[in-house]
Amino acid sequence: MVISKVGIDVIDAHAHFFTYATIKAWLDSGASLTQMQQRVAHNTDMGHLTIPDESWDAGQMWKDELDKYGISAIGMMISPEVWDEFNETRKRFPGRFMGYANINPASDDAVDLVKKAGKDGFQGIKLYPSSGDRHMYDERVYPIYEEALRQKLLAGDEACELDGVLLILEELELKRLLQTLVAFVIEGLPFQRQRADVIHDLTAEIVFTA
Repeated sequence: MVISKVGIDVIDAHAHFFTYATIKAWLDSGASLTQMQQRVAHNTDMGHLTIPDESWDAGQMWKDELDKYGISAIGMMISPEVWDEFNETRKRFPGRFMGYANINPASDDAVDLVKKAGKDGFQGIKLYPSSGDRHMYDERVYPIYEEALRQKLLAGDEACELDGVLLILEELELKRLLQTLVAFVIEGLPFQRQRADVIHDLTAEIVFTA
């Protein structure tokens, strides 16, 4: 077990497994490198975005960072283009990486990706309603929640629609998902929401369950 400098077991709940394939996909989609650089400079403490080459070993880099700061494990948001590389990283460094599949609720293959996430031993899914035209409480998204339940996966979202999700789970009587719901939201909102047996601290992206 890796012990942090403060003497406790620390697990980072939210990071993104970006690789050479991620950057290439962004640039191929028409994304501006200049805009990427500006976003990194404004929103992080990195100062400058270094574009990796094809030989870049993202898994080793993350493992070294975890060891450096005494972090036992980290939850990674996984997009399709990095799926295979992430799985290989988990095999190389057992117990250090938890997978959460990025899901666009409007995609035709959304349910299939949830099945794949379960088969590959991921811990959960993260939905991006902002990527399509569907709110988290849209009935067309229900099959995704139902498949997540079958696969025993946590379900989270990027859009602060926690109340809508909880209403859906109650309606579908998905009690286990309601108790373990993890919603990844915008940082820095200074309040909590509580519903049923879930307390969601929006300032720290943590869900406490009774």
